[in-house]
Amino acid sequence: MTKISELKIGMKNLLVEGYIVETDTVRIVQGRYDNNEYKVCKFWLSETKKPTKENSVTLILWESDIERFRIGDHVKIENGYTTTFQDSLQLNVGKYGKIMLCA
Repeated sequence: MTKISELKIGMKNLLVEGYIVETDTVRIVQGRYDNNEYKVCKFWLSETKKPTKENSVTLILWESDIERFRIGDHVKIENGYTTTFQDSLQLNVGKYGKIMLCA
């Protein structure tokens, strides 16, 4: 299990656990390789229910995953990866990853 505070740009095959502490509004974006429209939303994931800059990261969710999770949910991401967008670290579930509620 990788701690959120240990995440760095370019990491792959991550197992990360945390609490959803905030969400942004859902946006519609156009696909890079097709002209289809997709829903995307930023969530903020924290190691604790009290986020700090050191223990939280932006989590990007797409389509049906957006509706599945709410603020306060404790989630686990399997096979996640990190990227950067506008100089900000992002955690992604991606096509081959999985996000689920913790028991």
